[in-house]
Amino acid sequence: MNKINNKITEDFMTISGEKIKVQDCWLPQHDLKYYPENPRIYSIVYQGDTAPTQAEIEERLIEKEHVKQLYQSIKVIIYDKIYYSSIVKDLKLKKNL
Repeated sequence: MNKINNKITEDFMTISGEKIKVQDCWLPQHDLKYYPENPRIYSIVYQGDTAPTQAEIEERLIEKEHVKQLYQSIKVIIYDKIYYSSIVKDLKLKKNL
């Protein structure tokens, strides 16, 4: 569901010359899954012949320094957006008084 009309919208994306059908929608973050066959994930998490679980993938990713840095960057962006958004709202309220 997209944010405007709560519907799933369909479109096409071209990847390596191949037209692929895609859907645009909002999903709860906890519903997202890691794609273990992704080469970047595969090289970090696969050990032996057994595919890792979603929890194992997350545990191994969290140990990586670049993931820790990315997490902190996202946290700062979210904090700044919430903080500055509340300041702007406060200023607008005071201006309208």
